[in-house]
Amino acid sequence: MGLDRCGQCMRITMLVGNFVCLAGGLLVLIVGIWTCIDSGYLEVLLGTNLFLSSAYMMVVCGVVITLLTSVGCVGAIKEMKCMLLIYFIFLFFVFVVLLVGGILAYVFQGIVRDKMKNTMLSTIQVDYGNVNSVTETWDTLQTSLACCGVDVLDDEREAGSEPSPGYKVWMRNRKFRSTVGAQVPLSCCRRNDDGILIDESDCQGPNPSNSSTFHHGCFDGTVEMLRERALLLGGVSIGTACLMIVGMTLACTLFKLIDSSN
Repeated sequence: MGLDRCGQCMRITMLVGNFVCLAGGLLVLIVGIWTCIDSGYLEVLLGTNLFLSSAYMMVVCGVVITLLTSVGCVGAIKEMKCMLLIYFIFLFFVFVVLLVGGILAYVFQGIVRDKMKNTMLSTIQVDYGNVNSVTETWDTLQTSLACCGVDVLDDEREAGSEPSPGYKVWMRNRKFRSTVGAQVPLSCCRRNDDGILIDESDCQGPNPSNSSTFHHGCFDGTVEMLRERALLLGGVSIGTACLMIVGMTLACTLFKLIDSSN
């Protein structure tokens, strides 16, 4: 015996809800991949792996949700309780993972400022020029954010005073200067609209001017960029997790209706 009119309406409702879950899964997948590509290079400067862990979770969940929707559709159309049960169970696990991933993204906002500055200073002092991933990350970051180094408080300045310009961190690094033979990396030098250095000799000299060199540090801009990404990750993860609740509810309801009609 097939489903009655109420059951048929519920089956159609589940199919519609399933496509909504598919849209959410594709959104999660796209945002996760975009985050890994757009911000993944910053991993060496973060001092924590929470940010990219959230992005990786989203990619995995997006793939799983996309595959699950086919199971849900078949289960609803064929009135197969076993497939509806599988759909419900895996959707529940996806819900949990997305919720955890969203929470991790929000938690990341609170700890990034505490850890990242020390990591950024450490990589400038030790790894730049020696570790390719760190060198590429700093060059990409400074070019994309139009910044240079990290603003820090001089030892001789009193607490509460303005920090020294970010580019001076490079100038104090004797190891960097002796290895590279310049005061600041080329990625700190300003370029014109055609991508040509405005004044390389001044930028690489002992007293670079603001017209040829980015003077402000990269820390605040990087923190703001990562917070925006974290808000997006958290919002999409938790929002899609809510959609999973709808999918689970519809699957459970249809399961009960099929059970009662047999």
